[in-house]
Amino acid sequence: LANDTTFLEEIESSLKIERYMRLNSALKSNSNIEAIKLVKAGEKNERRERANLLLRELIRTSDIYVNNEKLDIKEKNPEERINDALRSLVDIVYSKLGYIKKSITSTKEIVDILLNDNNQVTINSLNENPNKNAVDEVNRYIERQSIGNNSITVKSVINHFIKAPFGWSDLDIEGIIAYLFKNQNIKMEFGGENLSTNDKNVTNYITKRDNLEKTKIKTRVSVPDSHIKSAKNISNLVFNTTITKFDEDSVMIDFKETLKDNLNYIKQLLEQYRRFNYPGKKILERGQELIEEVLSYKEPVAFFKTVNSLKGDFEDYGDDVADVLSFFKQGNPQKKNFETAIDRIEHSKENMSYLDEEAKELIEQMKNIVNMESPYKNIHELPIIIDKYNDKLVELYEEEAKKVRPIIKSHQEEVLNYLRKFNFYDEFKSRYFDKFENLNEELNSVRRFSDVVAIPDKSDRIKNQCIKEIDMEYKNRMPDKVTESEEDDCDGGSAVLIQQKTILIAKSSIIPYQPVIKSREDIDILIKAIETKLEKELEEKGEFKLV
Repeated sequence: LANDTTFLEEIESSLKIERYMRLNSALKSNSNIEAIKLVKAGEKNERRERANLLLRELIRTSDIYVNNEKLDIKEKNPEERINDALRSLVDIVYSKLGYIKKSITSTKEIVDILLNDNNQVTINSLNENPNKNAVDEVNRYIERQSIGNNSITVKSVINHFIKAPFGWSDLDIEGIIAYLFKNQNIKMEFGGENLSTNDKNVTNYITKRDNLEKTKIKTRVSVPDSHIKSAKNISNLVFNTTITKFDEDSVMIDFKETLKDNLNYIKQLLEQYRRFNYPGKKILERGQELIEEVLSYKEPVAFFKTVNSLKGDFEDYGDDVADVLSFFKQGNPQKKNFETAIDRIEHSKENMSYLDEEAKELIEQMKNIVNMESPYKNIHELPIIIDKYNDKLVELYEEEAKKVRPIIKSHQEEVLNYLRKFNFYDEFKSRYFDKFENLNEELNSVRRFSDVVAIPDKSDRIKNQCIKEIDMEYKNRMPDKVTESEEDDCDGGSAVLIQQKTILIAKSSIIPYQPVIKSREDIDILIKAIETKLEKELEEKGEFKLV
């Protein structure tokens, strides 16, 4: 200010008048005193106005210094000169405050940054950040701290940039951090887990007071474009899924989702191998190992580096697994034909002794195909081989059936001949005739040799049951004068006392059906067996008659 103290004298006189009036305000007043006070009050106000005018004039023309430097501010309104000076002071102390061209006023704006629809936000894009210089400052600061292996958190970044020479607001700093994160200049961790730009909680990790110290920041090492391209190519060529994103985080997320879907499908397919030894199990297991290895990486650089290094393995897997996936595809007959072939092979194991050379050769042809490591080009041959084998089985069944039908016929005739001895023959003839005809129908429908072989025993049981029923019917119809002795079962046979001491025994219970005699020794064995049986019947039942 100029060397003029008049304004100070005016201020001093004004203050003295104000002090006088305050100290004497409690005295008794009269009209003279009130008149004096009124005059002095007017004088006080006049002096203040003169002091104000004098001071404003001095400021308008005075020299202004900031930080020991004279400012070149033209003479003008005092308020404007003071504001200009204060702005200059701020510019000197907070020299980088002006880097914030567009301030953030709410967390919603931070959410908008993170939800930017661009595949990748770039400083040099058409959507250039107006706070470019501030973004660069924060990015360089994080890079420097990372080089020194210093722990960086959202809190530490905010603390640095709210001070001189920056003086930025918390929201502005948090917005820049969100921008760098979206731009993939930095990566963030919370609770030891890498955060994704798609994580809905990222805004809270950046802005909530309780999370600021827990959210760690690191400089992101960029992933080579070739590695990202490898992942997208593998997704497209091997897993038939196109990834349209370009930034590494989005590509990583989409590719991982594709891998997880395929891994789940592989596990579902491997469950089916519990039922049959389908081809391609090793291929699926190799694919499972590849996918699980890649999914174990959470950090983008390591993730894409691993994917790129396994590119050849994925391509080989893609070539090999195509046939496997086609095999299990709904509507493809390969799987059904393969299962039928396995069923026929298992059938042959149970009936090998009944098969001829032609049937065995057909089984070998099926085995050669189903045991191939990659049978997919040969599976189409299976239906023809299976049909030939089934036709051959029908022939072999029929050959076995030819041996059995006479036995059924013999048992049928034996029952009917026995029935003829009684006066209720006509009443029961069709009933017992049908029992054996039904057995013939069963014989025509069986599809296992073991079932064919079991028919004679079943026929014999039916025969014995029929004879037993006939005996029971006769006993129920006997006159009262005829006394009943005893009824007994003997090895499938049955006896009813017609006369008091005589019991009827079926010959079939004594002589085995169609014994094969090849030598004198066979005759001796048969005679001995019959003799033993007859002696036993005589001992247990006494007198009997063979019918």
